[in-house]
Amino acid sequence: MKKVRINDLPKAIAEKQLSKKEAVNIIWIELYTHPIKYGLVHFSEDQKSDFLLGMHKIFERLFDKFIPGTLTFQAYLMGCVSNYKMSFLRRQAERETKRKTLNAYLLSEFEEKEQKYNIGLPEDDENLPRATKTLAEIAEKQKGTSAEKRCQRVAELTALVLMMKACKDIDDDTINSVSKFTGVDKALLLEKVQELKESMQKKEEHSQELISKRNNAFYFHRKYMQEMLSPSSDGSRLETLRSRYEKQTRKWKIHNEALSLRASTPSNEEIARILGLKPRTVSFYINHAKKNSFLDS
Repeated sequence: MKKVRINDLPKAIAEKQLSKKEAVNIIWIELYTHPIKYGLVHFSEDQKSDFLLGMHKIFERLFDKFIPGTLTFQAYLMGCVSNYKMSFLRRQAERETKRKTLNAYLLSEFEEKEQKYNIGLPEDDENLPRATKTLAEIAEKQKGTSAEKRCQRVAELTALVLMMKACKDIDDDTINSVSKFTGVDKALLLEKVQELKESMQKKEEHSQELISKRNNAFYFHRKYMQEMLSPSSDGSRLETLRSRYEKQTRKWKIHNEALSLRASTPSNEEIARILGLKPRTVSFYINHAKKNSFLDS
């Protein structure tokens, strides 16, 4: 890999001293070896990995949009990294906010609808008989029911579907709320949540295996990158290092892409099996919750 300063990259490409791919690799090394300069010093290894992979897709376009003479290429690069970092952190914050607000949404929605459908009933009178429904009774459509009953069924199924979707992070208070709202015994809900968690165990093990492979590839990607920067690396040794570096980089990208596509929540098919619904029906209730909540805001 040719030693070219960051500010000289556009000129080196114009004069055919470097290909865009080689220039992109130099930028990648620059960002990784000087995180303080580009505001990445507080990123975790996982964040840095995701950030570099995401920005790598736009590196080549930087050269097409850069106008020589307006500012140095390094200043231009720092501005581009700063802009991308803002959108990157915003997307991460949005995902985390959605995850954290799910339980709060469930609790507030259940309490609101519980008051609507159980108006006038004392909540804490232990002497009152408590009806317990089965999941099949809720899932099965009842012909000739009133509009209010149909609305209540939609609310109850929405509650059950969202609880199952959030089974990994659901807490005891939320399960209590779902049990009270739907009339399904808490012990049965706990049993179904546990069954769903166990069915996801293999998925979780595979994700951990991918994380291990991704981290291993990233370690060697970084190792060979640092060795290429060593003054003692030249000639055939440099070519060998570059080959190994590119191989590990490809592995890192493949594993990272696979992880980005893996959901941390159960699939609609798994939830449908537990609740005795069709997968398309589960999708309907999830979309119903999104349209009537702040989950996607």
